[in-house]
Amino acid sequence: MPTVAYDTPFPLSLVPQRIFQGPSVTLNASDFEGAYRRDDGRLYGLPAAHLYGQGSGSDTGTATFQATKWPSQYILVTVTGMDDEKAAHVPMQLWLNDYLIWEGPSPFNNESWTDVAWLVGDLNALHAGENTLTIVNTAKNGVVGQAPWILITTAAVYYQ
Repeated sequence: MPTVAYDTPFPLSLVPQRIFQGPSVTLNASDFEGAYRRDDGRLYGLPAAHLYGQGSGSDTGTATFQATKWPSQYILVTVTGMDDEKAAHVPMQLWLNDYLIWEGPSPFNNESWTDVAWLVGDLNALHAGENTLTIVNTAKNGVVGQAPWILITTAAVYYQ
């Protein structure tokens, strides 16, 4: 694994290629229940799950998935997302089951798809069987269709 801080976003380009050969689960925009989706399902050229601020009714997206075994070496979560057009990055949370991986400003670029990774600091966060990955827009006073927003197109969980 790269030498990075646990539970802190870092560029996907720092992840050794061998990690991508191990067990993994890929999640698409349509897997994130609770997120808003346009009728055509796409924005900025890709399928997108939209997360608007608190109170919008579309502030949280949760994807449910199956893991084949308990991890013993690492858990890596990757998300391809986008921040809104405003200079300040949208506050967010990233959860793996009941483990809070990240709480802070969105690490995604403004209006540009960005690949980001997190090395999870607790191997007990993922277990064999059913799991959830949840992304929350924690900005106040959200309205569907208006900033502050975050878009998600894909996510993945790699583990060994």
